[in-house]
Amino acid sequence: VDRADIDEIIEEHLKAGRLVERLRI
Repeated sequence: VDRADIDEIIEEHLKAGRLVERLRI
């Protein structure tokens, strides 16, 4: 797994987490 791929996956998770938080509110 490439380091860049890991960073990209982390960003996707962070974005998804923010969307979930918005839906909860």
